[in-house]
Amino acid sequence: MNTLKNILKYGIIMIICFFLIKQTYKGFELNEILEGIKNSNFNWLFLATVSNILSHVFRAARWRLLMLPLNFSPSIFKTFIADLSGLFANLFLPRLGEVFRCTALKRMEKIPINPSLSSVIVERSMDVIVFLLISILSFFILSKKMLIIFKLISIQNLIPSKKTFFLVLILSTLILLVLFIFRKKISIYYLKISEFIKQFLKNLKSILDNKNKLLIVVCTFYIWLFYFLSIYLVFFAINSTSHLNLDTGIIVLIASSLGLAAPIQGGGAGAMHILVIAALNIFNISKKDSILSATLIHGIQFITALLAGGISMILSFILKNNNTK
Repeated sequence: MNTLKNILKYGIIMIICFFLIKQTYKGFELNEILEGIKNSNFNWLFLATVSNILSHVFRAARWRLLMLPLNFSPSIFKTFIADLSGLFANLFLPRLGEVFRCTALKRMEKIPINPSLSSVIVERSMDVIVFLLISILSFFILSKKMLIIFKLISIQNLIPSKKTFFLVLILSTLILLVLFIFRKKISIYYLKISEFIKQFLKNLKSILDNKNKLLIVVCTFYIWLFYFLSIYLVFFAINSTSHLNLDTGIIVLIASSLGLAAPIQGGGAGAMHILVIAALNIFNISKKDSILSATLIHGIQFITALLAGGISMILSFILKNNNTK
């Protein structure tokens, strides 16, 4: 039954992903996109890729700092490997990457899942706060442009209303059906879950009492700075977007973050494209160049997750073997 449930869940997500990608490239030939990529400045794309990786280096450093109050001190190298492993898992199993990175760290450092997951949740909460701050500040500074993008990226423009209604109806029915089928198991596991939550809250309190608050803030700053650069530097790789300023970069950062957060295979494939294209449209960038920019921005993150993440996943198993010898 669990297998059937997962097949249905990820099958639906894959259909949504396919639909969004189809909508993105509708009316364009593959050769046009490939030609645009070929004519891009690869020096800027390389720098954008390096920035993306550096963002994850600082994420690994911050994760380590968050675990110090729990009496665990993994190396930055291993938290970096675990973080990229989770990124790789997210490409295929959306929203499960955080669990995979914790299991990868457990393989290498024998750190239990509960404390590492507690630190990951705190970490993600910090990113949500930073994202909201950036969005709020951008709204006041660039209010007119932000209002336009919110209108452009409304859900009605992504999926027709009737399809949205039936999709929500089907998903709601499936969720209710699963809850009914597993109602007995849910009650059986309630005590185990409540015990896990108690331990989690205890770990959470220890993390929040962290003595390295300043270093954590510094790491968070650099995470977002390098993530921003991994997007902004792509503009310089394309002639028609090389004139865009920091304002545009911030708005595209917000749009791409929303797309990346979507629980869709391929690192928000399709969703990120549509939102980035919508953001660039308000700056009078042509549909073709907007699609090319979105493809390159997503492509850098996708390739990093696939290659660096895949290698990291393998390394996490190799390092486990070294630990057991």
